[in-house]
Amino acid sequence: FPGSYHFLGINHYTSVLCTTGESGRKPSWERDSDVLLYVDPSWPRTGTFWQRIVPQGFGGLLNWLKIQYDNLPTFVIENGCGTENYLEDDIRITYYKLYMNQIVNAIYKDGCKVFGYTAWCLMDDFEWMNGYVYRFGFISVNFSDPNRPRTKRKSASFIKRLIESNKCSWSNEKS
Repeated sequence: FPGSYHFLGINHYTSVLCTTGESGRKPSWERDSDVLLYVDPSWPRTGTFWQRIVPQGFGGLLNWLKIQYDNLPTFVIENGCGTENYLEDDIRITYYKLYMNQIVNAIYKDGCKVFGYTAWCLMDDFEWMNGYVYRFGFISVNFSDPNRPRTKRKSASFIKRLIESNKCSWSNEKS
């Protein structure tokens, strides 16, 4: 209902393409939706089986929300990518660079009212579908050690510099 909300909160991790059609077991969400979901094989992978790097999908979503909801202020509550458990997480840095660039362009080029952003997530966490298999944090947690020691990943230094600079310096747009 118009006027019953003050902002939109969204989570976004990846994009998929779709077309009409049936797939999946009977009954299933896939078959009931009458939609076939697929990804472009050229889209780069992250460290998880389900997630691809598709920054243009994120920019498209922000612009679609602008049109669909009369440019209501939008807060990106979660955005990020998972990797395998390693400290040199260049794929995560690439992901954040590309996705943050989409936010900068959406705000300054397209006029989207994005007012907040939260990266997913500070430290490795338990994921409902995969437990501790994939790692989403800027800080690695050693879950096999009872003391749970934490080690900063390469992306932690990147995100720190980004926050300190208060801008996306790789963007071609003025910010």
